[in-house]
Amino acid sequence: MTDRKQMDRPAMAFTFVLGVVLVGASLPFTIQEWPKDPRWNVSWSEDPAGSASAPLSTDGAPVTVQVTATDALVADAIFELTCTDTTGALGQPAQVDWSIEDDDGNVLGGGTDVACAAAEHEVHVVPMPERSSVRAPDEAEGAKEVYAGLDNATVTYTLTVSWSRPDGQVPPLGLPVGAPTLVGEAKLTVNRWVAEVSEDEEVPR
Repeated sequence: MTDRKQMDRPAMAFTFVLGVVLVGASLPFTIQEWPKDPRWNVSWSEDPAGSASAPLSTDGAPVTVQVTATDALVADAIFELTCTDTTGALGQPAQVDWSIEDDDGNVLGGGTDVACAAAEHEVHVVPMPERSSVRAPDEAEGAKEVYAGLDNATVTYTLTVSWSRPDGQVPPLGLPVGAPTLVGEAKLTVNRWVAEVSEDEEVPR
């Protein structure tokens, strides 16, 4: 007489095989139910993070201008000088010395110019990010994802400006001309990188 356990073994084997086949057949449909987030295009532009200005001081006395960029990926810092240099009859243009530093004391840029000759100087801080696309449910989440991978920080940038006139440029005593003067304003502008996340038909989903 055949044992009951021996009779049940073929049925159990068939049930196991059938279960494996059904799971394998349903797997592609299960995967299709979890589509990937769409891919969004990321473009970059510069936007002011802050600016400040101060009048020039007297000959040889430095003036400082500070701008704090809060939670930003800084693109560049720009020094602008607007001034009027009255040299007098025998005078020559004044010279302007300038520098831009971060709050760690790193000098990012600087130089010496003839006063009022150079309109502005741009000092690059961080190059444009390379990321050009992101996967996310929508634009807002895409922007969060982009900024999450960046080294945003709060940094104070300091512009220092001083001017001087070459020796021997003061008119001789008694000469009926006015003394040389330099009047102007130094301005510091800090720009940050801003990401724009948008749908682009050319970017594959």
